[in-house]
Amino acid sequence: MCTPSLCVLGSQNAFPSRTSAVRLDGFLGYDGSLRDIWGAIHCVRSLRRLIRLEGVDIVHSHLWPAARIAALAVRGLRCRHVVHLHDTRPWIEGTSRRDRFMRWLTNTTVPRSRPTYVAVSEAVKEYTCRHLAVPDNQVCVIHNGVELERFRPCNEDGNRPEGRIVFGTVALLKPEKGHRYLIEAAAELARHGVDFEIRLAGDGSLRLELEQQVQAAGLADRVKFVGLIDDVESFLHAIDVFVLPSVFGEGLPMTILEAMACRLPVVAADVGGTREVVHDHVTGLLVPPRNVERLVEAMQEIATNPAARAALALRGYESVQAHFSFNTVARKVEELYMELCSPTGKPS
Repeated sequence: MCTPSLCVLGSQNAFPSRTSAVRLDGFLGYDGSLRDIWGAIHCVRSLRRLIRLEGVDIVHSHLWPAARIAALAVRGLRCRHVVHLHDTRPWIEGTSRRDRFMRWLTNTTVPRSRPTYVAVSEAVKEYTCRHLAVPDNQVCVIHNGVELERFRPCNEDGNRPEGRIVFGTVALLKPEKGHRYLIEAAAELARHGVDFEIRLAGDGSLRLELEQQVQAAGLADRVKFVGLIDDVESFLHAIDVFVLPSVFGEGLPMTILEAMACRLPVVAADVGGTREVVHDHVTGLLVPPRNVERLVEAMQEIATNPAARAALALRGYESVQAHFSFNTVARKVEELYMELCSPTGKPS
């Protein structure tokens, strides 16, 4: 019998409603800072103590800070380590001193736990194996999945201004998410006479700068900052088109899968593993990252052609239903766990 529990690297739970169904073993109080050496040491010791106390068989870490901590915590113990690869962060291939140090630290710590790697997309697998000490044969690809029971099509009109098409995105207000290009595209759409509104859900370090950009472009009545949201499905039910203008760092964006499950057409920048779910002019529209002209063209195309919008939404919905359900992902992860725990399970 498998009894999963959740251990959070940080000091608080940002979304308690999403963890109500699992056992939460606590918070390790470490923010991932490379300068906080004592915090990292305390975190490793706390996790190691918890692993031994609970007799943990598998430690499944998500994102690189957790992978490094977990790799140190499991050394010398009998439990297995699964490292989930979610993104294509610039430090993995960067040339700065900090980037090189991050790679050295990762290559020094993580492989020593003899981990099995799970990548959320073929793009993440290829990128990681090319730039880090991760052998190709140690990485399996299990695409992200969406909770189809939670994210479903909505037949109501939501809170949409009459006559306007409503674009929306859900992302942290950080440089890698490309909001500035979406706002630049909004200014062009306004000049082209498109009647639209854009809703930005999320918060982050660029909020003030982006708000100033909106004001300077005269878009205050068209671009709305919604802030952090916990009820993503309700937000999606209240928009017409989902847009993700990311410029780097994506693995396989969950928000795109969630939007498709809600039967929304998607416009997305072609970064990371996005093209593994958004097939251009089939299940959505792909545009080059940082290309405002192409983003404007895609948004105008989808805004002015209701038939094409509906067709993209339907095909995206059918694709998610067939290939990207949470149950499918959970089954594949469970199969991996069973293999690792079996007497003949292959060591990584």
